Amino acid sequence: MKETIAEIRELLSQLEGQADHSENAADFRALSGLELPDIICDVVDLLFPELKPYELVLYMYLLRHSIIETGSPYVRVSIRNLQTGVFKSAYAAQSKDGASSYAAMRNALAGLIKIAAIRQEGEPNRDGTLYRVLLPEEIEVCGKHRAETVKNTSIAATEAEADFLQCTGEPCKNLRAR
Repeated sequence: MKETIAEIRELLSQLEGQADHSENAADFRALSGLELPDIICDVVDLLFPELKPYELVLYMYLLRHSIIETGSPYVRVSIRNLQTGVFKSAYAAQSKDGASSYAAMRNALAGLIKIAAIRQEGEPNRDGTLYRVLLPEEIEVCGKHRAETVKNTSIAATEAEADFLQCTGEPCKNLRAR
């Protein structure tokens, strides 16, 4: 029985390793260094207005340790490790270990899941839970924000403004004189 359990654990570890390093087109997208500024601009312009401060910091932490560092959208984290590794609250400075509260981390993760900025991909284990970090182009809230921004910034123009050299059907005197 112990051998069977050990074998199952080994197979599960192999499956998780394959999920973390999958190179399928649907699961993995190689990012060029030129795309990173656009991604960061979209995160700041489209996603940040939708997030609370703890969610914002946590999203950036997850983005940095997944897509930016490894090129993979997957990251495994635990709430206990996030308490000391991401940020310190004002109240944490008064405590001995400087850790943020467990509830604050749990609420920040729940908020990111609620707006679909991250998605839980696996069950928790000793190393934490596997999450998939979504880019702004994959997040519905960002798409709505982008559409509103484009709608609000569009300016109506007349036909004459569209082509400043447009003639009214008669020969243009200015063009003939040249």
